[in-house]
Amino acid sequence: MKIIKRVNHLVLILTMIVSFQINAESIQDATWYLSMDIDQLQNNEIVKILKGENSEIEIPQELTYLTVYGDSRGVDDATAVVTGDFRHFSIANHVLDLLYTKKEASQMIKEDSLLYHDHEVKIIMVRNDGEEGEDEFKKIYFSKINDNLSVVSLHLNEVKNWIDNVYGDLDINKDSLFAVVVNVESALAHMGMNLDDNSHMMHSKIFQKVSQVSASVTEVADDILLEVALSANDEAAATLIEQVINGLVAMHNLSNANNNELHAILMQNLTIERNANNVLINTYAALAELKKMDMDKQLNGEKKTVVKLKPLKFN
Repeated sequence: MKIIKRVNHLVLILTMIVSFQINAESIQDATWYLSMDIDQLQNNEIVKILKGENSEIEIPQELTYLTVYGDSRGVDDATAVVTGDFRHFSIANHVLDLLYTKKEASQMIKEDSLLYHDHEVKIIMVRNDGEEGEDEFKKIYFSKINDNLSVVSLHLNEVKNWIDNVYGDLDINKDSLFAVVVNVESALAHMGMNLDDNSHMMHSKIFQKVSQVSASVTEVADDILLEVALSANDEAAATLIEQVINGLVAMHNLSNANNNELHAILMQNLTIERNANNVLINTYAALAELKKMDMDKQLNGEKKTVVKLKPLKFN
């Protein structure tokens, strides 16, 4: 069993890095990103509801913003850029402290470090089950770039790029990686994925005409707003995609399948519209209504099954 399954409350950044099986040797090669405003999420009502009172997931208060990026065409490499207060806090040391509280941790992990341009790069090696030789351990690289920025990556060269200020002009908080359609300025979390070179990910020929997918989660007044945008190759393709989505929604509503209260609210508030070559899908739920729900039941069903994170693999 992999170490990630043995550590229930492993810090969020390491969980995401190990879970997402993606590749990007440099930020210019990235075809997708995911960003989270940790400051907003820490105090957000909906996040508190989803976590519950007994949640073991704790995000260090020193972290303020996280962006993970990669290339869906490859496997086994990813990079996360974290802003926060790193004057006296180290992500690598925090992860190691968590890991060493677990049984058999000394057999599952190794640690090392190297010096690059006066920056220490901490290396945590996690055992890969069933692998031998050079692949027996997955290496994760951590480095503090400055007092406000740290990088975690499965690719050493990308850590070196950040140390060398190759991306010095990139405003990671505004995510200039992609020109996404959805709102990002006030979003709790948002993502973008370019599909021009990844049409194989869409099994439908119609949706192979989508060039980019973007999404965001935003708190607006007393509601949680979900936005999804599908950017098509042209207006004709966008019109066809809009018609298909409307048809699928209509079929779903006729099936009377909304026996889940949360699902029913999101479907009831769903709107779909086209703007040029973009298809915008929006829905929302009132925070007051969410607070009344048994979120474990809404998300996991009557049997109270536990949702576990599994690695995402892109073929």
